[in-house]
Amino acid sequence: MTNPSRREAALLGLALLFQAFGAAALLLSSSVRGGAWTVNPPYLSAIPALCVWGLVAWILHRGLDRALPNRDPLLLPAAMFLCGWGLQILVRLSPETAMRQTLWLFLLGGLLMVFLRLPPDLEWLRKYRYLWLGSALLAVAATLFIGVGAGEDSPRLWLGLDGIFFQPSEFLRWIFPVFAAFTLAPRRSTARGPDAKDSLPVLLFGAAGILLHILQQDLGAAMLLLAALVLALYLAYRKTAILLLGAAAALMILGGGYALSGTIRDRIATWWNPWLDPSNTSYQVVQSLISVAAGGLIGRGPGLGAPGLVPVAYSDFIFSAVCEEYGVLGAVGCLTIMAVLVLRGLRIAIRSADPAARLIAANLSALLGCQSILIIGGGLRLLPLTGVTLPWMSYGGSSLLGSMIMLGFLLMLSDKAPAAAAEARPDRPVRVLSALFLLAFAAAGVSAGWWGIYRSPVLRVRTDNYRRVLHDLRARRGDLFDRTGLPLAVTAGTAGAYTREYPDPASAPVIGYTTAFYGQGGMEAALDPWLRGEAGRDLFDQWWSETVLGIPLEGKDAWLTIDRSIQERGSAGMKDLSGAVVALRAGSGEILALISQPTFDPATLQTDYELLSRNPAAPLLNRATQGLYGPGRMLYPFFAAEAIDRNLPDAGADLCAAPYTEWILENPEFAQQVLTRFRFDQDPAMDLPTANVAELVFPAGEASIRREWDGQGRVLVSPMQLALAFSSIAAGGMAPAPRLVYRLETEAGWVTPAAASHPVAMIPAVTAARLREILAGGDGMAEWTGCGFYSGGISWYAGFETTGDDPVVVVVALEGEPSDAAAIGRMILALAAVVGK
Repeated sequence: MTNPSRREAALLGLALLFQAFGAAALLLSSSVRGGAWTVNPPYLSAIPALCVWGLVAWILHRGLDRALPNRDPLLLPAAMFLCGWGLQILVRLSPETAMRQTLWLFLLGGLLMVFLRLPPDLEWLRKYRYLWLGSALLAVAATLFIGVGAGEDSPRLWLGLDGIFFQPSEFLRWIFPVFAAFTLAPRRSTARGPDAKDSLPVLLFGAAGILLHILQQDLGAAMLLLAALVLALYLAYRKTAILLLGAAAALMILGGGYALSGTIRDRIATWWNPWLDPSNTSYQVVQSLISVAAGGLIGRGPGLGAPGLVPVAYSDFIFSAVCEEYGVLGAVGCLTIMAVLVLRGLRIAIRSADPAARLIAANLSALLGCQSILIIGGGLRLLPLTGVTLPWMSYGGSSLLGSMIMLGFLLMLSDKAPAAAAEARPDRPVRVLSALFLLAFAAAGVSAGWWGIYRSPVLRVRTDNYRRVLHDLRARRGDLFDRTGLPLAVTAGTAGAYTREYPDPASAPVIGYTTAFYGQGGMEAALDPWLRGEAGRDLFDQWWSETVLGIPLEGKDAWLTIDRSIQERGSAGMKDLSGAVVALRAGSGEILALISQPTFDPATLQTDYELLSRNPAAPLLNRATQGLYGPGRMLYPFFAAEAIDRNLPDAGADLCAAPYTEWILENPEFAQQVLTRFRFDQDPAMDLPTANVAELVFPAGEASIRREWDGQGRVLVSPMQLALAFSSIAAGGMAPAPRLVYRLETEAGWVTPAAASHPVAMIPAVTAARLREILAGGDGMAEWTGCGFYSGGISWYAGFETTGDDPVVVVVALEGEPSDAAAIGRMILALAAVVGK
């Protein structure tokens, strides 16, 4: 056994160990998921796949010992490693597809041995190169007329016969580079490269192939053929300008495709910004990135992720499946093996004495690198998605055949005696390509780390990450309770079939929802990491528990500051009226009630969502925090506060008779100062979504100012903003930081989390005391009412306790000019003063 043979055998042995580990892990994955010793029957196909892989590897190794004893010992192990890894992923994604790919591997492994027995001078190929290339182009052209597609509206890229389909572009992928190499390396080459007329057939046939692929709307194949053309010319003529012209041609193809093809336009738009349409045109790319993020650094483990949620994962996005189940470390390992294949092929080109052999080795190696980077870059959003296959790993007999033949060429050429040291001159274009591919594979590794580690926390919690739904079926989600311990959202059922129940639909504006297809909302979304048991845990401990031990994380419970009885009675008191109620404590910022009507039932939101989202009454809108209304005369107390601080005439007198318009006209900055001082120009920082407040500018001119007092102007505020502003009056000038979380369950016990913001000093304590005197009524309460005509009319009420260290503040906003706002507000204020303690 020669030294290359021993190295090759050792590396194939390591590859076999990896494949065996992967097969065993797949067979055990069902036991890990279910907590009992079971085997998923479809995963049993991993055993014949492993056996066939081992048989093919052994046959090829033994056959190469006889046919090519001086071959490169890294090429076959690297290719077989990727091929076996791809089979593992295919068993995971589609066992039926994996069995077909296993059969293709067996047949094509034998075909490769036949190929390697052909005369090594390749004269049989050089002599008939025009026939080979012409036949491949005709086959591609035939798909325009008799081709079939993957779907009704898909490009017709395949030819079929008796249920067997093949993709002609996969044959053109290796035939054209070989044709170009033989054509551009004639005996009459000059010092500056081949004779100029030798490039003409290469240009013509290359352009014809690119045009055919553009007519097919096959962007990936067109780009690969363009790369093959540019690389062949660059390697032959050694002119950097050729690479620049090739890049310009690629941009022209993309531009033309963007203008003429909706498919290409969607792919480019998706690459530019996939977040604009993540449920439609960008769905595949977004799901691919979520899959990479789900794997993290070390992966979920073979059989324990959910890579099948990515469409066409077995073909276009198989690298995302590697990232999810083997993590960023696995992705880097996969990229390293691919880089080894490409760089060893380029090394063969440098060491070859025959000009044609040098060009063939360099062309095929560079094309393998381009194809790998194209598809991996598309899945990682480095490049527009092209739809080509990942060599050796993606499903497809045509793809595997092309990869095997290219491997055969490289093995055959590596066995030739290398040039003597005196003759082997450094080939600068090949070395430039080697450096470029190193950078490209490194960039892909960095990108995998970016999405899998840095951006992982953001992508994992997206509402369209359906892995969370699968997790919720297996792991108990933490319960939500009100401040008195009454349930608001609870998990029912048994492991594998858990469901979420909501005993109090009136609390829906606060609680929100958690669903399979529409994600989370409200506090279900804000506390999602706690309710899943993820918050405060070490990532390794989490991975060890779920992946190795098979024990899903148990969720943690949470108590909220709201009072269920206030929610229920306040909602009942509003009857069929539309509007919102906010009740909070002015000192601590604890929110006792957030009522919004009309509302929804979280228990039926999964089925009712489409109707709810189209309902003009907007029941999904939390009017308490997101509703914007014209405040009208509800701003009078805050303008009075500013006037008191400025010692303006009539400040602190009767609020109804104060000269607000005159104050604003005489002091142009007066009104804007009020809006800024009481934070009406800012969204409150809290756990629930709030209104997206635009830049507020109080208008100038007497007529415009009077429209503001009628609630018909440009100034809009939310009930929550008004409640916080009135809290500063009730609590001695300080507006509290709003709080919705009362306490959280942790491994060490219950804790009270910090609020999302800090209290803000809005007015001096003496000014707050003066306003309390003006607004005070009987029974230790103060109140102010207002109305406006904005968007059909609005009725306001604001009331608060005038005694105590932590007075209750209530703000009511009713739409349609009803007269019930004050009655509802007083009822809730009296109730909160008693039960909300």
